Amino acid sequence: MIYVYVLLIAVLLFLLLLLGIYIYTFAKIKPRKLNGAYMQKKLKIKPHLKLVLENIHKFSMESFEEVQITSHDGTLLCGNYYESKPGAPLVIFFHGYRSSFDRDGSGGFWHLVSNGYNILMVHQRSHGKSGGKTITFGVKERYDCLSWIDYAVERFGENVKVMLMGVSMGASTVLMASGLNPPENVKGIIADCGFTSPEKIIKSEIGAIHLPKNLVYSLARLSAKIFGGFDPNDADACEAVSKTDIPILIIHGEDDNFVPYYMAKEILDSCKSDKMFLSVPGAGHAMSFYQDKKTYINIVDAFMQKNLS
Repeated sequence: MIYVYVLLIAVLLFLLLLLGIYIYTFAKIKPRKLNGAYMQKKLKIKPHLKLVLENIHKFSMESFEEVQITSHDGTLLCGNYYESKPGAPLVIFFHGYRSSFDRDGSGGFWHLVSNGYNILMVHQRSHGKSGGKTITFGVKERYDCLSWIDYAVERFGENVKVMLMGVSMGASTVLMASGLNPPENVKGIIADCGFTSPEKIIKSEIGAIHLPKNLVYSLARLSAKIFGGFDPNDADACEAVSKTDIPILIIHGEDDNFVPYYMAKEILDSCKSDKMFLSVPGAGHAMSFYQDKKTYINIVDAFMQKNLS
């Protein structure tokens, strides 16, 4: 009988270990206030901190329409719609992992608005006002992207032109969605510092804290299956872009300390459609816009004008 108790305790401890890994990696967390102390410590954006905070504050003053949809699996998804001009092309923006669209998109927002684009900034599932308890690194988010596109076509008409744009996990989301045959309304994808796959980015982070990659990733994958109801191995940005004919602009900072720079090159090499690439020297994670605003804006403008004309 004692062996049964020992076995049960061992199983319980193993499940608790998996639960801890799941919470640390995949679970929705309470939103953090985007103040200077947190951002400087956690996000490592000290050179651009003042301007980022100014843009976030300015962005918060903008008027918007709050919109809601139901995703493919019944999850409530929320977003903010900002209209510049009726009938204008629509940019749908997706933010990054445990981040928000005001943090990741408030810089480029002003340029898009000034150029007359309508913008839909979405809360990714398990972030902000959207429902869900599990962050799936693009596995389920890519289908959320299709749901937002369907919403745009239904609301703005079958001729609406859509540009998908994402930063970090948001970039991977839109890249992965490209392999799901989105409607022809999608004229282009702008992916800023996206990772190749959930497996590779999780292993990269495991390696950064000097733990055995394959072992810990196997545990993380198992925790995702048991507690999150998904398999991180089910999505891959490189595979997706190898199947699509949607034009893609890939942007990546050369000093990215979260998503390794080589991932951008792997995505670029896998892409079979018309593509453009911007490599930004000295830019950290999601900081390419702030590191070289002029070049960033020029290439985004060129890409959008080419594919939305």
